[in-house]
Amino acid sequence: MKIAIVLLAIVGLVASASIIDKKVKIADKDFLAKQKFLLEIVYRVEDP
Repeated sequence: MKIAIVLLAIVGLVASASIIDKKVKIADKDFLAKQKFLLEIVYRVEDP
C-alpha cells in the first residue's frame, strides 16, 4: 500500500512539473480573428 501511495505521489509531481515548465501559446489575436471569420461564414451558410 505504501508503494502505491509513493508511486501516485511521484506521478503527481512529474505531471505537475511538466505543466509548469512548458510555456504553451494557446491562441494569438490573429488566430482568433481568423477563427471568428470562419465561424461567421459557417454560421451564415443557411442564409440565402
